[in-house]
Amino acid sequence: MSKAGSLSLRQVYRLQRVCWVWGINRSTVYAQRHQAARSLPPIAGQSARRGPKGPCRDEVLVDHIRQVLAASPFHGEGHRKVWAKLRWLGVRTSKVRVRRLLREHNLQAPGRTGHPHGPKAHDGVIITALPDLMWGTDGTTTITREEGQAFVFVSVDHCNFECVGIHASASGNRFEALEPIRQGVRQHFGGYHPQVAVGLAVRHDHGSAYVADDFQRELKFLGIQSSPSFVLEPQGNGCAERFIRLLNENLLWVRTFDTIAQLRQALLAFKELYNTQWILERHGYQTPSQVRHDLRDSRIAEAAGGSSIHYPFYPKAVQISKELLRNAATRGGSFRYRATTAQWHADRRAKRPKVAKLAAIGAMRHYVQERLAGTLKAPNRTVVPGPKTRWNGRRHRRRQHRKWAVASSPEQSANRLPVDFPGEESMRISPEAIYQALYVEFPRFGGQFWAFGLSREMIALFIVDRRQVIKGGVPP
Repeated sequence: MSKAGSLSLRQVYRLQRVCWVWGINRSTVYAQRHQAARSLPPIAGQSARRGPKGPCRDEVLVDHIRQVLAASPFHGEGHRKVWAKLRWLGVRTSKVRVRRLLREHNLQAPGRTGHPHGPKAHDGVIITALPDLMWGTDGTTTITREEGQAFVFVSVDHCNFECVGIHASASGNRFEALEPIRQGVRQHFGGYHPQVAVGLAVRHDHGSAYVADDFQRELKFLGIQSSPSFVLEPQGNGCAERFIRLLNENLLWVRTFDTIAQLRQALLAFKELYNTQWILERHGYQTPSQVRHDLRDSRIAEAAGGSSIHYPFYPKAVQISKELLRNAATRGGSFRYRATTAQWHADRRAKRPKVAKLAAIGAMRHYVQERLAGTLKAPNRTVVPGPKTRWNGRRHRRRQHRKWAVASSPEQSANRLPVDFPGEESMRISPEAIYQALYVEFPRFGGQFWAFGLSREMIALFIVDRRQVIKGGVPP
């Protein structure tokens, strides 16, 4: 109809006029055209979409997505978590493509449409920068076979979305509503005594259990500040509301329980599973437990300021800064020190023990040892004996002159190797490797330094010029 012509105006009826007369939206027409075009076979010679094609075809990628969803212990994971888990499996694709395939194959997480309402009374931000600054608490109900209705109370951290406490009971009074907060205080504040949780705020709604005098007096006893949300605005307590939705979709709505005691054990098991396996996009796809661990160590390092951290073997603050930067994680888009990343680097280095070149190659060992010891040879190729040195069992001694003036440094010895051995690539070593054998690897093995190729006498001859750079003496 839009391509038909008007005899009086001698013009075609355009799509805008036709849709206005029929009372339909143009977007609906365009969507139907696009869907019909996708169902038709491709035309020969038609150009395909430009850009990279991805790691595999859509059919294969859908199979990978189904495997990820089947292996997940949770229900209703969205396209962001599926995309992150695909990258962990080595399948690198875009979020837009994953979302499109989930939508086309009816694999998307179920969502709520919501209801229209006026301007919000709460337009602020409820997410905190560090853990244990604000907890959200709320409750829900479920049914047991033998004991009937059961009340479930939860408490969630607003920073890392961690479940700090969860409880089930037959009654929903104010004392039962306090149990998740008691669990979190004992676990994260190390006890339960007056003013133990100063600096913590609890976000709750206006339910009868939370506005009761006993509940509020218990918060004041612990030093916790009460932070009620706005009336008829559940967004203010959104962290607890979102966790309850997740709890319903993955436990309460899919399993049945005979008694409240059985329900309580299942809730504690779900809390441990959630804190250790649920991943968060805004924290670089880490679990709540990992986020708490990393932010706690970062808070300690920032409070110390780098320069106030003092160890006997770290004389300068710049070395601490280099250590924090070297073990920083970059997945979240910023350089942030994380203890899990530092531990991963340490484990990776420990899994690759290397045999030192000075211990593996005998010719290089003798060459470097002669250069460092300053061995001289007469014209008849006989070795001229140098000064006698004895080993007294100490790594350092008082500063004095070199015992032999012709001894080469580790850098000179390493640079001389390509000149004396031009065609042998195996006769190459870096000055850092020689320095490491001299000053780092030697004291770790209780004096067994010949495992790295150099004798004790040579080390006593070479390191007499090294001063004690650590203030206060040699660390124990």
